[in-house]
Amino acid sequence: MIPSAPICHTRRLLGAVLALAVLAALLLLGVWQMQRLAWKQDLIARQEAALSASPQPLEGVLAKPEAERLFWPVTVTGQFADVAPFVVGMRPRDGKPGYHLVLPFMLTEGPFAGREVLVNLGWSPLDAARSWRLPPDMAGRTVTLDGLARLPEARTWLTPQNQPGQGAWYTVDPAEMIADKSGTALPLFLQLRTPLPGESWPLPLPAQRDFRNDHRQYAIFWFIMAGVWVVMVGMLARRRGR
Repeated sequence: MIPSAPICHTRRLLGAVLALAVLAALLLLGVWQMQRLAWKQDLIARQEAALSASPQPLEGVLAKPEAERLFWPVTVTGQFADVAPFVVGMRPRDGKPGYHLVLPFMLTEGPFAGREVLVNLGWSPLDAARSWRLPPDMAGRTVTLDGLARLPEARTWLTPQNQPGQGAWYTVDPAEMIADKSGTALPLFLQLRTPLPGESWPLPLPAQRDFRNDHRQYAIFWFIMAGVWVVMVGMLARRRGR
């Protein structure tokens, strides 16, 4: 008969390795959530600091490191392109389906005069978004806008890719939308803070973005699960020892 001791020893070794691997995974998830918590708190702090600042010229915001450009109030002067807007969505608001409308804005003052920056005009319901056009009295008119600096929107695994050829847009990406092959598209867009004069739509987006911050609770959950796992493995080892 073949001795069973080596087999038992191997099983125990594999069990110990598996138990340690699960414990390490649970602890890593907890640490990762703590890192996400620190990142989210920093993002919220930077948003609050930027929103409380006075309006900045566009060149001042672009001179900052990319991570520090977000949410700064910006004033720009120029003219809207008299074209159909980019319809970006779906973007629900208050439980209603709709889209964001984005228009190119040609700058006429400052060091970036002659270049375009995208402006997110705000939210529009489904029935108005596709037919919306720039008001006739604003075509060719030089205006000064008050907006917030926003970075190009990143895709998540749930977000489809933009399809320029079909006019299907799911994220605001200045380089794709302006389609400037020379690489001169400005690496941010503006979120309009006030509605266009006399227009019901689009509605400006909230100035302050409400970030969901549940990372502390998630971290506590994973650390508790790690503790539960240690207790369970300890009880199982004690029972087998008996």
